Amino acid sequence: MLLGLVLRLLLPRLVAPIVDVLPLLSVGLLVVLAVVPHNVAGLALGYTVGRLCGMPISSRRAISIEVGMQNSGLAAALATVHFSPAAAALPAAIFSVWHNVSGSTLASYWSRRPIAGEDASRDSDRGAAVSS
Repeated sequence: MLLGLVLRLLLPRLVAPIVDVLPLLSVGLLVVLAVVPHNVAGLALGYTVGRLCGMPISSRRAISIEVGMQNSGLAAALATVHFSPAAAALPAAIFSVWHNVSGSTLASYWSRRPIAGEDASRDSDRGAAVSS
């Protein structure tokens, strides 16, 4: 903040064109710092609940991605209820982009890590039971 004040006093012509954008940037960083842990918590919670319920790894992974992706819609809906549409637009936009990146990255990571052992055989047994 102090640096901003000094720059505005010493270099007003340089700072003037970006003064209107700076509040949005400062809030944007704060929103990113809130969005990322919120999404990571959703991904982790989905996986953890699946594990506590004794689900196979493939189901845990699916629930994790689903919960993490659904948090974006929930966040946007809650923001529009409690804030003006303009104030809700930035978090919703950042969350929408972030959850697509995090969900795709996690799904890609898991796709390269095959499920081995007991969980894989349980998954194939369930698939056979469902299809018969």
